[in-house]
Amino acid sequence: MRADALRTAVTLYETGTVDIAGAARSVGVSPARMRRCLRANGVSVGTGDESHPASEPAARAR
Repeated sequence: MRADALRTAVTLYETGTVDIAGAARSVGVSPARMRRCLRANGVSVGTGDESHPASEPAARAR
């Protein structure tokens, strides 16, 4: 996985442009791995929730 592609996917997820599945597709990984990558980059994600980040309370608080 390329670092610049991961940074872009993280940013898109944080801004609500894509959900976890969309972010994962953009870097070619599974949604589970994308969740781990998001958490490793300090991004709060719902447990197993594939919904848009704006619907997650932790994402709204950021």
